[in-house]
Amino acid sequence: MTTPISLLLQEIPHVKRLESKKFPGMNLIQWQTDPPGVAKGFTQDDFSGFDWLVFSIALSYLSTPLALTSLVVTVPFLGVERMGLLLKKSPQLQRLHLERLSSIELAAVLKEVGKYCLQLSELSLPELPGITQLDLTLLQNCTRCSKLSLGQCSAPIEQGLISWLKEAGGQLKTLSLYRCLNVTENVLKCLSTSSPFLMSLNISGCPYLSGASLVHLDGLSIQQLHMSEIELTSDDVKNCSNLFSRLIELSIGNCRLSDETCRLLAEKCPNMKKMNLRGNPQVSFESLQYLINSLKQLRVLDLLDSSLSQDQLLQLTSIRKDLRIIKESSFA
Repeated sequence: MTTPISLLLQEIPHVKRLESKKFPGMNLIQWQTDPPGVAKGFTQDDFSGFDWLVFSIALSYLSTPLALTSLVVTVPFLGVERMGLLLKKSPQLQRLHLERLSSIELAAVLKEVGKYCLQLSELSLPELPGITQLDLTLLQNCTRCSKLSLGQCSAPIEQGLISWLKEAGGQLKTLSLYRCLNVTENVLKCLSTSSPFLMSLNISGCPYLSGASLVHLDGLSIQQLHMSEIELTSDDVKNCSNLFSRLIELSIGNCRLSDETCRLLAEKCPNMKKMNLRGNPQVSFESLQYLINSLKQLRVLDLLDSSLSQDQLLQLTSIRKDLRIIKESSFA
């Protein structure tokens, strides 16, 4: 049905969450209001999807700020100019998720975010394989950001990221750099001084990082560490005893883990609740027994792609009834 602009104008100021959707033949948005409710005479289903163009026309007539706190754009059909207008009228925006933008589009959007969305607490850019430039210094005014997610980025982001961390990273609690190809230990060194509240870090698949780089994190209170595809040795664990003693979740899939390192982790991680050891066939059955018996708080253990037989896996499962051993796809 066609929704009159006048009725959209009644509803838009109360929108809390917007999400782009793509359906056959049309590009739609979905939204939620808080408290739930819509303009008189319309049901919630009537407001479940509108063409972005209709929405942006209504937005251009609006003179008051939006109550928008969450924006998810997975299909970039709004256009940079209209996106800029939306961000300009969203001073309360706290969560922003962007996908499939070009380098030019992303730069334009981040520039507007840095100008108008100073309440931003979460920024997610999970898929950046085609991005050649990413200037995070555009976000230096976003000093309340507690969660930053950058994924599969091959652009040279290190200097911009370090600059942002120094200027605005003081409230950061969660950082994901999954498969970011140009990140070195300089970022971890910066985190040690710029982000004292960091609790969760994902550096899986970062080719220029090593287990030795973790020494820069030993003074932080990180509880969740994901570092799959980064080699971890017993010396690395010894040099970061404070870091490992605080962890409750550790992902070290495909880390060339040895029996010695596995046994050392069993001794150094008393608070561990969830551990991913998938893709480490070098670790023996005896070392895994020792690990399970030592980590009394452990509740989830991922052993996909291990060298264990079904009988050995059953034996490990029987050691602890409160432990779930995963032999199928699980967390990364």
